[in-house]
Amino acid sequence: MHLSTPGRKHNVRVSLIVLTLVSILAGGVCAEEVIDPGMRHVHDPTMIYSDGYYYVYSTGDTLPIRRSSNLYDWEYLGSVFNAIPQWIEDKIQDSEGIVGNLWAPDVTFHNGKYYLNYSASLFGKNISTIALASNVTLDPSSPDYEWVDEGEIVSSADDPSVNYNTIDGTFVRDENGDMWLVFGSYWSGIKLTALNNTTLKPTTSPATLYSLASRPSTSIEAAYITYRNGYYYLFVNFDQCCNGADSTYKIMVGRSSAITGPYLDRDGVDMLSGGGSLFVDGTSRWKGPGHATLTTVDGQDYFSFHTYDGLYDGVATLRIHHLSWDQDLWPVLREPILPSPPEGTIAHWNFEDGTPGAVLNDTGLVQQVGTTDVSGNGFDLYAWDDTYGPSFSLEGQTPSGAGLSGRFNGTQDGYTIGAYLNYWSPTEWTIEAAVQLDHLNGWQTFIGRDGSSQGEVEADFYFQKDDLDHSFRLNLDTRGGQRYVVDGNFSVIAGQWYYLAAVCDGSTVKMYADKLDGNGSQVVGTTALNPSNDNSLAAHGGVWTFGRGWFDGRLVDQISGNLDDIRFTDRALTPAEFLHYQCGQWGYLAYDLDFDCDVNFDDFALFASEWMGSLDTLSVFANQWLSTTQPYTEGAVKISP
Repeated sequence: MHLSTPGRKHNVRVSLIVLTLVSILAGGVCAEEVIDPGMRHVHDPTMIYSDGYYYVYSTGDTLPIRRSSNLYDWEYLGSVFNAIPQWIEDKIQDSEGIVGNLWAPDVTFHNGKYYLNYSASLFGKNISTIALASNVTLDPSSPDYEWVDEGEIVSSADDPSVNYNTIDGTFVRDENGDMWLVFGSYWSGIKLTALNNTTLKPTTSPATLYSLASRPSTSIEAAYITYRNGYYYLFVNFDQCCNGADSTYKIMVGRSSAITGPYLDRDGVDMLSGGGSLFVDGTSRWKGPGHATLTTVDGQDYFSFHTYDGLYDGVATLRIHHLSWDQDLWPVLREPILPSPPEGTIAHWNFEDGTPGAVLNDTGLVQQVGTTDVSGNGFDLYAWDDTYGPSFSLEGQTPSGAGLSGRFNGTQDGYTIGAYLNYWSPTEWTIEAAVQLDHLNGWQTFIGRDGSSQGEVEADFYFQKDDLDHSFRLNLDTRGGQRYVVDGNFSVIAGQWYYLAAVCDGSTVKMYADKLDGNGSQVVGTTALNPSNDNSLAAHGGVWTFGRGWFDGRLVDQISGNLDDIRFTDRALTPAEFLHYQCGQWGYLAYDLDFDCDVNFDDFALFASEWMGSLDTLSVFANQWLSTTQPYTEGAVKISP
């Protein structure tokens, strides 16, 4: 049986905290694959490609619609209907209730139109109908866009003579181009009926039914048939749906050389006798896969279905995989569709798109864009409402004395919602920020990450000022389960701007600070990572936060001050690549090979490995180099190989 999965709105701040805690409790059991928020709350999906877009229709209310150009970024387009058609409400009811929402749509293109069938039923009963709608376009911006109610296709009733259930209908095009409808759930199983090619209604009245698959006294439903390789492949669902992460749904498959059967599994067992070869089963994260659709675009087959996300409160989630065929002409599920990660700069917020002194979010609503991601990747920074969200600074409250920064009053913060960024887990990375604190009271976290992948009270990531000696601190977890703390070697001064960078090259984490004193970016703290562990950033999907941290389920360590030029990069940058490159009055030259603004033995070792002269000359060179107070001054080192 299919249930609607209504959307969820987070209208207060605590909702996001609760959701994060659920994710933490469920986390750590499998790979944390990135999922676009638009793929959530999708149950019983059907997918079709049209004019450059993939459209997905699904169970719920009046049939939600989503659209994507790339199969992983999805936008919500509303619903097929504004209300359930009145004839359905009149037909699908009994003394215990009436139909509450529409289920399990299926969409096809036929005779120059798009046709959608969908189900209406009373849960647990066979008081059901499969209805039809049509449209000349799927693009809601077209003036011709309109879903037209085409009435009933087939129905079933609570009658001892009716041993089938008319839900989960899908269209089938046979090898001759003729149309059929396959449907059914529980009762006597999966049925097939021929359709008139013009009306898409049954060719006989009452409809002539063929039985294709059955599981006496247990569940079978959500049939889908496709014709390939000289066979009709029948996908069905066994076991229980609609229980979130406790669902036991699984997709089974059999095939036949005739559309009416018999359908046999890989072992030759007839699906009318309970046969079916396992095709997609649940995993430690993706529970209860069900409701198959196969979509082919430019010769590539895509297999779509829903699962319940065990790391996200069991929410029904759209899944799309590549599909191929083995040497015996059986379908093979391949890798899932995943977003292509951005290269270089992942996200960058500079607060220059606001009004001086205005709040970042003046709508009064939560989850509103506060300032845009100037990297072009679309990971905008969000603000709570006009009370808990930060503001744009006054003009000139920046390190350079020009432009805007983000202004935080000690009770405010911003956050991210982009799925890729919230699951961002690189091995090499750089996080930069400009920071100015009003005072030095307590802990103050300017970049954090909600929740813990390790089940700790501490979050996965903090870049902050500590309450021990008022130095800057970097505190982070890795996927390998180790926590590392890097403390700066100087005390912060209130009211002073600092350019900061945390840099990881996979083996070492360094903290850089530029105090804007003319000496440029200096290494102020470093630690080596365990080479035998996975040193990529720990990530379970919790939001990145700006202006606060997260500890033991609470929002904590909020800053009073300003933030500017926050940038995430997917590799270890050298100081010469930082947003605010400067290195004292001399700048960088080639001899500062590790780009830390110091002439040191590390530079000497790198330089010496390339030396072609004598050891005596190298010794003279090294002594001059390491003793001069201004190594980059022209002529400071006169010896050459």
